[in-house]
Amino acid sequence: SADRYWEEDGIRTGGTIVKFYNHYLGGTVPYVPDGTVIATFDVSKLGSAGRAHQYGGVARPALTTLPSYTPPGGGSPIMWGASLLRAGNTVYIYGTQSPKLSDPGHVLYLARVPVSQLTAFSAWRFYAGAGTWSAAQSDARPIQAGAQAASGFSVVQAGNRYWLIQAATAEVAPDIDAYPASTPWGPFDFTAGRLLYRDPAIGLDAAHDYRILYEARAEPALSTRNTLVISYNVNSE
Repeated sequence: SADRYWEEDGIRTGGTIVKFYNHYLGGTVPYVPDGTVIATFDVSKLGSAGRAHQYGGVARPALTTLPSYTPPGGGSPIMWGASLLRAGNTVYIYGTQSPKLSDPGHVLYLARVPVSQLTAFSAWRFYAGAGTWSAAQSDARPIQAGAQAASGFSVVQAGNRYWLIQAATAEVAPDIDAYPASTPWGPFDFTAGRLLYRDPAIGLDAAHDYRILYEARAEPALSTRNTLVISYNVNSE
């Protein structure tokens, strides 16, 4: 079957939308992650494709394929773009990596780059541990030993702290939680989580139609100064 591109986070910079996609090889479950592609869309083209009197237009983005890198321990490559956090003129780019392809747990990685150079991979700097940064992706280290993130999440700044927002990582859970940190590179305090929402429609039984909740993400463009909108996926087993 055909290759798959699953969408990750994106950001608007001026008249451009920069959107991350993770590439998975063709085949059946379990899907094999291969790397990350950045798509750059002109906002005006998206506007005419989405709001024109005649629908069916095709927006053709500029594509940038990032160099794929798998840590020495094996597993998946680092898949970049799960969450983007803008702080002034800097964008922090969160990535995930699965040490074992059969294990749904994800290890968190982090890179940063000036917003004007977001698609220039040579300008990225990778968190290399102990508050240091490196120009080499091979120097990237997990930002938090032993922590497991969901496949989809967001990091937002609120109340002078940074919050990792994600669906509960238990196999089936109806919760969306937030975990605080004092810096974008953590450590996030998984003992101080706050329950943001519990969906009563989630549960692996007939009464709940065997529904699961996943890929919870903050939606800054739909939020306000005093509200935070979070989207998430629901599927039935």
